[in-house]
Amino acid sequence: MFDYGVVGNGLLGAAAAAELAGKGFSVCVAGARYAASDRYFSSHEDDSRIHRTWHRDDYWETLSAVNHPALLALERETGTAIFTPSPVYYDFQELSFVPAPEGDAYLDANGFAYLDKCGGIIDPRRYIAALNASAVRRGASIRQGVVERVDPVSGGYRISVPAQPFDCRKVMDTRGVHAPADAGVRVQAKILLFFTHERGPERHCFLKTGADSSPFRDVYACVDIGRANGRSLSKFGFSERRPVFLEPGDAVTHWFRTGYRDYPHLDEALEQVGAAGLGRAHDVVVRPCAFTVTEDARPRVRIDGDRLTLGGCNGMAAKCCQALVSRVLEDHGF
Repeated sequence: MFDYGVVGNGLLGAAAAAELAGKGFSVCVAGARYAASDRYFSSHEDDSRIHRTWHRDDYWETLSAVNHPALLALERETGTAIFTPSPVYYDFQELSFVPAPEGDAYLDANGFAYLDKCGGIIDPRRYIAALNASAVRRGASIRQGVVERVDPVSGGYRISVPAQPFDCRKVMDTRGVHAPADAGVRVQAKILLFFTHERGPERHCFLKTGADSSPFRDVYACVDIGRANGRSLSKFGFSERRPVFLEPGDAVTHWFRTGYRDYPHLDEALEQVGAAGLGRAHDVVVRPCAFTVTEDARPRVRIDGDRLTLGGCNGMAAKCCQALVSRVLEDHGF
Protein backbone atom coordinates (compact mmCIF):
# COMPACT_ATOMS: atom_id res chain seq x y z
CA MET A 1 0.00 0.00 0.00
CA PHE A 2 1.73 3.17 -1.25
CA ASP A 3 0.94 6.52 0.30
CA TYR A 4 0.31 8.01 -3.16
CA GLY A 5 -0.44 6.63 -6.58
CA VAL A 6 0.20 9.06 -9.45
CA VAL A 7 -1.72 8.36 -12.64
CA GLY A 8 0.01 9.64 -15.77
CA ASN A 9 3.74 10.04 -16.24
CA GLY A 10 3.88 13.21 -18.29
CA LEU A 11 5.36 16.43 -16.93
CA LEU A 12 2.75 16.88 -14.20
CA GLY A 13 2.80 13.25 -13.08
CA ALA A 14 6.59 13.08 -13.04
CA ALA A 15 6.75 16.37 -11.11
CA ALA A 16 4.17 15.09 -8.61
CA ALA A 17 6.11 11.86 -8.04
CA ALA A 18 9.35 13.75 -7.42
CA GLU A 19 7.64 16.28 -5.12
CA LEU A 20 5.81 13.69 -3.02
CA ALA A 21 8.76 11.30 -2.79
CA GLY A 22 10.93 14.23 -1.74
CA LYS A 23 8.59 14.78 1.21
CA GLY A 24 9.17 11.23 2.39
CA PHE A 25 5.98 9.59 1.11
CA SER A 26 5.96 6.22 -0.60
CA VAL A 27 4.93 6.85 -4.21
CA CYS A 28 4.19 4.81 -7.31
CA VAL A 29 3.67 6.57 -10.65
CA ALA A 30 2.11 4.77 -13.61
CA GLY A 31 1.77 5.97 -17.19
CA ALA A 32 1.66 4.75 -20.75
CA ARG A 33 4.70 4.82 -22.96
CA TYR A 34 4.24 7.52 -25.57
CA ALA A 35 2.33 6.22 -28.61
CA ALA A 36 1.99 2.85 -26.89
CA SER A 37 0.29 0.35 -29.22
CA ASP A 38 -0.52 3.25 -31.55
CA ARG A 39 -3.19 4.28 -29.04
CA TYR A 40 -1.79 6.80 -26.59
CA PHE A 41 -0.15 10.07 -27.50
CA SER A 42 1.05 13.16 -25.69
CA SER A 43 1.78 16.79 -26.42
CA HIS A 44 5.11 16.24 -24.66
CA GLU A 45 6.42 13.91 -27.38
CA ASP A 46 8.50 16.83 -28.53
CA ASP A 47 11.99 18.15 -27.86
CA SER A 48 11.42 21.90 -27.93
CA ARG A 49 8.95 24.02 -26.00
CA ILE A 50 9.34 27.76 -25.46
CA HIS A 51 10.30 28.82 -21.95
CA ARG A 52 9.35 32.41 -21.25
CA THR A 53 8.89 34.46 -18.12
CA TRP A 54 6.08 36.67 -19.41
CA HIS A 55 2.44 35.60 -19.76
CA ARG A 56 -0.79 37.48 -20.27
CA ASP A 57 -2.01 35.89 -17.02
CA ASP A 58 -0.14 36.82 -13.82
CA TYR A 59 -0.91 33.35 -12.43
CA TRP A 60 1.24 31.62 -15.04
CA GLU A 61 3.89 34.33 -15.00
CA THR A 62 4.39 33.88 -11.26
CA LEU A 63 4.59 30.09 -11.56
CA SER A 64 7.11 30.35 -14.41
CA ALA A 65 9.33 32.60 -12.31
CA VAL A 66 9.18 30.19 -9.37
CA ASN A 67 9.76 27.16 -11.60
CA HIS A 68 12.87 28.46 -13.36
CA PRO A 69 15.32 27.99 -10.44
CA ALA A 70 13.66 24.65 -9.58
CA LEU A 71 14.26 23.45 -13.15
CA LEU A 72 17.92 24.51 -13.01
CA ALA A 73 18.32 22.76 -9.66
CA LEU A 74 16.89 19.58 -11.20
CA GLU A 75 19.46 19.81 -14.00
CA ARG A 76 22.25 20.01 -11.44
CA GLU A 77 20.83 17.14 -9.38
CA THR A 78 20.41 14.72 -12.28
CA GLY A 79 23.04 15.92 -14.74
CA THR A 80 20.33 16.11 -17.42
CA ALA A 81 20.32 19.05 -19.86
CA ILE A 82 16.72 20.33 -20.00
CA PHE A 83 16.91 24.08 -20.60
CA THR A 84 18.77 25.92 -23.36
CA PRO A 85 18.91 29.71 -22.92
CA SER A 86 17.80 31.38 -26.15
CA PRO A 87 16.38 34.80 -27.03
CA VAL A 88 12.59 35.00 -27.00
CA TYR A 89 11.32 37.94 -29.04
CA TYR A 90 7.94 39.70 -28.93
CA ASP A 91 6.26 42.27 -31.17
CA PHE A 92 4.51 43.96 -28.23
CA GLN A 93 5.82 45.60 -25.08
CA GLU A 94 5.47 44.55 -21.45
CA LEU A 95 7.30 45.74 -18.36
CA SER A 96 9.24 42.49 -18.02
CA PHE A 97 10.84 42.91 -21.45
CA VAL A 98 14.04 44.63 -22.49
CA PRO A 99 14.67 46.16 -25.93
CA ALA A 100 15.77 43.77 -28.66
CA PRO A 101 19.04 44.49 -30.48
CA GLU A 102 18.63 47.42 -32.86
CA GLY A 103 19.54 47.37 -36.53
CA ASP A 104 18.79 43.68 -37.12
CA ALA A 105 16.96 43.35 -40.44
CA TYR A 106 15.21 40.11 -39.46
CA LEU A 107 13.93 41.55 -36.17
CA ASP A 108 12.87 44.81 -37.81
CA ALA A 109 10.98 43.01 -40.60
CA ASN A 110 8.95 41.02 -38.06
CA GLY A 111 8.44 43.88 -35.64
CA PHE A 112 10.32 42.10 -32.85
CA ALA A 113 11.25 45.07 -30.69
CA TYR A 114 11.30 43.39 -27.27
CA LEU A 115 13.15 40.53 -25.64
CA ASP A 116 12.20 38.30 -22.69
CA LYS A 117 14.74 38.57 -19.87
CA CYS A 118 14.97 34.85 -19.17
CA GLY A 119 13.84 33.02 -22.28
CA GLY A 120 14.90 29.70 -23.71
CA ILE A 121 13.86 26.25 -24.89
CA ILE A 122 12.80 23.27 -22.75
CA ASP A 123 13.09 19.65 -23.86
CA PRO A 124 9.94 18.00 -22.35
CA ARG A 125 11.16 14.45 -22.81
CA ARG A 126 14.39 15.17 -20.97
CA TYR A 127 12.43 17.10 -18.34
CA ILE A 128 10.24 14.04 -17.67
CA ALA A 129 13.29 11.75 -17.60
CA ALA A 130 15.03 14.02 -15.08
CA LEU A 131 11.94 14.22 -12.85
CA ASN A 132 11.61 10.43 -12.99
CA ALA A 133 15.27 10.02 -12.07
CA SER A 134 14.83 12.39 -9.13
CA ALA A 135 11.68 10.57 -7.99
CA VAL A 136 13.38 7.16 -8.14
CA ARG A 137 16.40 8.51 -6.26
CA ARG A 138 13.97 9.57 -3.53
CA GLY A 139 12.41 6.12 -3.37
CA ALA A 140 9.50 6.28 -5.82
CA SER A 141 8.48 3.37 -8.05
CA ILE A 142 7.60 3.72 -11.74
CA ARG A 143 5.35 1.32 -13.63
CA GLN A 144 5.07 1.74 -17.38
CA GLY A 145 1.73 0.90 -18.89
CA VAL A 146 -1.76 2.14 -19.62
CA VAL A 147 -3.77 2.77 -16.45
CA GLU A 148 -6.98 0.91 -17.15
CA ARG A 149 -8.94 1.52 -13.94
CA VAL A 150 -8.82 3.31 -10.62
CA ASP A 151 -11.12 1.60 -8.10
CA PRO A 152 -11.83 2.14 -4.41
CA VAL A 153 -10.58 -0.63 -2.13
CA SER A 154 -10.36 -0.99 1.61
CA GLY A 155 -8.11 1.79 2.90
CA GLY A 156 -7.58 3.48 -0.45
CA TYR A 157 -7.55 2.74 -4.18
CA ARG A 158 -6.35 0.09 -6.60
CA ILE A 159 -4.68 1.34 -9.77
CA SER A 160 -4.87 -1.27 -12.53
CA VAL A 161 -1.86 -1.37 -14.81
CA PRO A 162 -1.46 -4.52 -16.99
CA ALA A 163 0.27 -7.18 -14.90
CA GLN A 164 1.27 -4.54 -12.32
CA PRO A 165 -1.75 -3.43 -10.25
CA PHE A 166 -0.98 -1.66 -6.99
CA ASP A 167 -2.82 -0.12 -4.05
CA CYS A 168 -2.43 3.35 -2.60
CA ARG A 169 -4.05 5.55 0.02
CA LYS A 170 -4.35 8.64 -2.19
CA VAL A 171 -4.49 9.16 -5.97
CA MET A 172 -3.26 12.11 -8.01
CA ASP A 173 -4.59 11.85 -11.57
CA THR A 174 -2.61 13.89 -14.13
CA ARG A 175 -3.59 12.20 -17.39
CA GLY A 176 -4.35 15.41 -19.28
CA VAL A 177 -5.95 14.73 -22.66
CA HIS A 178 -6.50 11.10 -21.62
CA ALA A 179 -8.27 12.02 -18.37
CA PRO A 180 -11.79 10.71 -17.69
CA ALA A 181 -14.63 12.60 -19.38
CA ASP A 182 -15.80 13.99 -16.02
CA ALA A 183 -12.48 15.75 -15.32
CA GLY A 184 -14.10 19.11 -16.09
CA VAL A 185 -11.72 20.26 -18.83
CA ARG A 186 -11.85 20.56 -22.61
CA VAL A 187 -9.32 19.08 -25.01
CA GLN A 188 -8.02 21.57 -27.56
CA ALA A 189 -6.51 20.17 -30.75
CA LYS A 190 -3.41 21.79 -32.22
CA ILE A 191 -0.83 21.26 -34.91
CA LEU A 192 2.87 22.02 -35.13
CA LEU A 193 4.78 22.65 -38.35
CA PHE A 194 8.35 21.39 -38.58
CA PHE A 195 10.43 22.37 -41.59
CA THR A 196 13.96 23.01 -42.78
CA HIS A 197 15.35 26.17 -44.36
CA GLU A 198 18.66 27.63 -45.36
CA ARG A 199 20.57 28.79 -42.33
CA GLY A 200 19.43 32.25 -41.30
CA PRO A 201 18.97 33.82 -37.86
CA GLU A 202 20.66 32.08 -34.95
CA ARG A 203 18.58 29.97 -32.57
CA HIS A 204 15.76 31.93 -30.96
CA CYS A 205 12.04 31.81 -30.20
CA PHE A 206 9.29 34.32 -30.78
CA LEU A 207 5.68 35.12 -29.99
CA LYS A 208 4.00 37.30 -32.59
CA THR A 209 0.47 38.68 -32.52
CA GLY A 210 -1.71 37.81 -35.50
CA ALA A 211 -3.37 40.36 -37.74
CA ASP A 212 -7.09 40.96 -37.20
CA SER A 213 -7.83 39.13 -40.45
CA SER A 214 -5.79 36.09 -39.41
CA PRO A 215 -7.39 32.96 -37.89
CA PHE A 216 -4.57 33.04 -35.31
CA ARG A 217 -4.47 35.11 -32.16
CA ASP A 218 -0.71 34.64 -32.16
CA VAL A 219 2.04 32.64 -33.83
CA TYR A 220 4.96 31.19 -31.92
CA ALA A 221 8.13 29.45 -33.07
CA CYS A 222 11.42 27.84 -32.11
CA VAL A 223 13.90 28.76 -34.85
CA ASP A 224 17.10 26.86 -35.69
CA ILE A 225 16.56 24.16 -33.04
CA GLY A 226 18.60 21.61 -34.97
CA ARG A 227 19.96 20.49 -38.31
CA ALA A 228 18.43 18.21 -40.95
CA ASN A 229 19.55 17.55 -44.51
CA GLY A 230 22.22 20.23 -44.13
CA ARG A 231 19.66 22.92 -43.27
CA SER A 232 18.29 24.56 -40.14
CA LEU A 233 15.27 22.92 -38.51
CA SER A 234 12.52 25.12 -37.09
CA LYS A 235 9.08 24.63 -35.54
CA PHE A 236 5.96 26.83 -35.67
CA GLY A 237 2.80 26.68 -33.55
CA PHE A 238 -0.44 28.65 -33.54
CA SER A 239 -3.08 29.92 -31.11
CA GLU A 240 -6.38 29.86 -32.98
CA ARG A 241 -9.06 32.49 -32.47
CA ARG A 242 -11.62 29.69 -32.89
CA PRO A 243 -9.96 26.59 -31.44
CA VAL A 244 -10.69 23.03 -32.50
CA PHE A 245 -12.06 21.03 -29.56
CA LEU A 246 -12.19 17.25 -29.17
CA GLU A 247 -14.44 14.98 -27.18
CA PRO A 248 -12.46 12.89 -24.67
CA GLY A 249 -11.55 9.35 -25.61
CA ASP A 250 -11.62 8.09 -29.19
CA ALA A 251 -11.70 11.57 -30.73
CA VAL A 252 -8.35 12.37 -29.12
CA THR A 253 -6.79 9.17 -30.39
CA HIS A 254 -8.22 9.83 -33.87
CA TRP A 255 -6.75 13.35 -33.88
CA PHE A 256 -3.27 12.05 -33.18
CA ARG A 257 -3.54 9.25 -35.73
CA THR A 258 -5.04 10.96 -38.77
CA GLY A 259 -7.53 13.66 -37.72
CA TYR A 260 -4.90 16.40 -37.62
CA ARG A 261 -4.64 16.14 -41.41
CA ASP A 262 -8.00 17.94 -41.57
CA TYR A 263 -6.78 20.93 -39.57
CA PRO A 264 -8.88 23.78 -40.98
CA HIS A 265 -6.21 26.51 -41.07
CA LEU A 266 -3.29 24.69 -42.65
CA ASP A 267 -3.02 27.02 -45.66
CA GLU A 268 -2.92 30.08 -43.40
CA ALA A 269 -0.35 28.38 -41.17
CA LEU A 270 1.91 27.74 -44.14
CA GLU A 271 1.52 31.39 -45.14
CA GLN A 272 2.81 32.40 -41.70
CA VAL A 273 5.87 30.23 -42.23
CA GLY A 274 6.50 31.85 -45.60
CA ALA A 275 6.16 35.35 -44.18
CA ALA A 276 8.58 34.82 -41.29
CA GLY A 277 11.69 35.78 -43.23
CA LEU A 278 13.47 32.46 -42.82
CA GLY A 279 13.70 31.70 -46.53
CA ARG A 280 12.06 28.90 -48.45
CA ALA A 281 10.65 26.08 -46.32
CA HIS A 282 11.68 22.51 -47.21
CA ASP A 283 10.58 19.10 -45.90
CA VAL A 284 7.49 20.50 -44.16
CA VAL A 285 5.98 18.05 -41.64
CA VAL A 286 2.67 18.55 -39.84
CA ARG A 287 2.48 16.99 -36.38
CA PRO A 288 -0.53 16.78 -34.06
CA CYS A 289 -0.67 18.21 -30.58
CA ALA A 290 -3.37 18.69 -27.95
CA PHE A 291 -3.77 19.91 -24.39
CA THR A 292 -6.52 20.56 -21.87
CA VAL A 293 -7.99 24.01 -21.36
CA THR A 294 -10.46 25.76 -19.08
CA GLU A 295 -12.66 28.82 -19.56
CA ASP A 296 -10.65 30.93 -17.12
CA ALA A 297 -7.27 29.64 -18.40
CA ARG A 298 -6.41 28.37 -14.92
CA PRO A 299 -5.81 24.74 -13.95
CA ARG A 300 -8.79 22.69 -12.86
CA VAL A 301 -8.46 20.75 -9.60
CA ARG A 302 -11.15 18.27 -8.62
CA ILE A 303 -11.07 16.37 -5.35
CA ASP A 304 -13.26 13.37 -4.63
CA GLY A 305 -12.33 11.84 -1.30
CA ASP A 306 -8.62 11.06 -1.46
CA ARG A 307 -8.47 11.38 -5.23
CA LEU A 308 -7.26 14.61 -6.85
CA THR A 309 -7.53 15.23 -10.60
CA LEU A 310 -5.39 18.00 -12.11
CA GLY A 311 -5.93 19.26 -15.67
CA GLY A 312 -6.62 22.33 -17.74
CA CYS A 313 -3.03 23.48 -17.90
CA ASN A 314 -3.69 25.45 -21.09
CA GLY A 315 -0.36 24.58 -22.68
CA MET A 316 1.64 26.06 -19.80
CA ALA A 317 2.71 22.91 -17.92
CA ALA A 318 6.07 22.56 -19.65
CA LYS A 319 7.13 25.95 -18.33
CA CYS A 320 6.11 25.49 -14.72
CA CYS A 321 5.19 21.88 -13.90
CA GLN A 322 7.23 21.70 -10.68
CA ALA A 323 5.89 24.98 -9.30
CA LEU A 324 2.33 24.15 -10.38
CA VAL A 325 2.28 20.75 -8.69
CA SER A 326 3.83 22.16 -5.52
CA ARG A 327 1.21 24.93 -5.34
CA VAL A 328 -1.72 22.58 -5.99
CA LEU A 329 -0.60 20.14 -3.30
CA GLU A 330 -0.08 22.97 -0.81
CA ASP A 331 -3.28 24.87 -1.62
CA HIS A 332 -5.43 21.77 -1.29
CA GLY A 333 -3.58 20.13 1.59
CA PHE A 334 -3.31 16.95 -0.41
